[in-house]
Amino acid sequence: MKRRITVEDLQQLTPEQQQKLRELWKPKWDDLVMDFRGKESRLSIESNNFYLELYGKDGLKKYSDTKLPLLNIGQMIELLPLCYSGEGKYWTSTDYDKPSHFGIWWEGEELCDALWKEVKEEL
Repeated sequence: MKRRITVEDLQQLTPEQQQKLRELWKPKWDDLVMDFRGKESRLSIESNNFYLELYGKDGLKKYSDTKLPLLNIGQMIELLPLCYSGEGKYWTSTDYDKPSHFGIWWEGEELCDALWKEVKEEL
């Protein structure tokens, strides 16, 4: 089961979609991201600032550049209601008087890929 999007998935986004994703994403320590080199990296935190630690020939360096998250299934589910701009495409359900869950119908593909397709469309 595919649990998160890949670097290749992120590279499908337009610059406008990338910017909107950066604005909506709430980074957490140890999130996987695509760094400025187009590689997978983990986030670290220091004094409430997120950064990448990369080892090179000059030793350890910290970067706080613009990065993009390698979203997992849960992060995409949390993100979809934030970027959705229309009505009627998705359904909500839980207690009938207090809807609080967001959902999509999908068939025949990985849940991760179905969610990513929807996120891309809404960004």
